[in-house]
Amino acid sequence: MNNKQLSLFVNNAPRKAYSADVVSKIKVRKIEQALQYRYIQPNDFNSKLWLVYDIDRQTSPDEITDDLGLPAPHYFVQNTANQHAHVFYGLETPVHMNPASSQAARRFAAAVDVGMTLALDADVGYGGLVAKNPTHAHWRVWS
Repeated sequence: MNNKQLSLFVNNAPRKAYSADVVSKIKVRKIEQALQYRYIQPNDFNSKLWLVYDIDRQTSPDEITDDLGLPAPHYFVQNTANQHAHVFYGLETPVHMNPASSQAARRFAAAVDVGMTLALDADVGYGGLVAKNPTHAHWRVWS
């Protein structure tokens, strides 16, 4: 991944983020430390900049764009052991998730999220709190 693409993720990461090398052991850390772990919280607690999808089957970036006809993701982060992946789509403007935020924006983002989950045949139970860290060397990353 080049520095510009890397900085997009790093510069928009929460100042404090859940992170871990094993998902069952997540802990909140300052972003400088959190970036050292395999799994990281990509979105702030009150806003969503990244729509992240968990694909629990062998997949590739070409499957997403060529076979499914979907837009290329910002990051395709793959586990080399089983070829499963987390797929990141960045929003131009974050959607704020507070009760006082625009309900229309929240509904629209939710509808897009559901549609993309179905189109990608992604895990409908994935909550998105943490994702494969696209800056970590453990994963194979396309961007």
